[in-house]
Amino acid sequence: MSHEPLRDSKSGLLEAAQAAIIDQNEKAAERTVSRYSAPQRRRLSVFGIIALSGLVLLVLQPQWLAGPAAARPDPPPVAAAGLRVAMIRQRQLVNDFAIRNGHLPASLAEAGDTIPGVSYTRQGDSAFTLTGFAGDSVVTLQSGDSQAAFLGNSLKVLKNRGTP
Repeated sequence: MSHEPLRDSKSGLLEAAQAAIIDQNEKAAERTVSRYSAPQRRRLSVFGIIALSGLVLLVLQPQWLAGPAAARPDPPPVAAAGLRVAMIRQRQLVNDFAIRNGHLPASLAEAGDTIPGVSYTRQGDSAFTLTGFAGDSVVTLQSGDSQAAFLGNSLKVLKNRGTP
């Protein structure tokens, strides 16, 4: 009978040792999980904040990020007046070229600065025509046209373009 309590005490010690090992393994696993979950939670929080900020910027599109909105086109009278002033300047460039070189340029590019939408047609050795488009208006300037008659009230229209 004396062997019976020994066996119980040995098995009790074995069970206690196994329970202690299992307990230590569980605590080590908990420390590992808690050690890695806090930084992961922080990382997820940071990524969440970045994603939310990106979504807000995408929806609001502030001017400093998206740039200024596209400018509205000028009303037809203002566009035509601006074209007339630009064509007077272009005619002066062509005349200056002719004075310097003794002949008219073959193209507006040869004379210097070009204006989009303005075409140049030579008419002989000393005359030319500039034709431009402003909206649905066609504006034509002959080399011999009077500047005052061609401009008309264009300068006044441009001066008052911001006022109703």
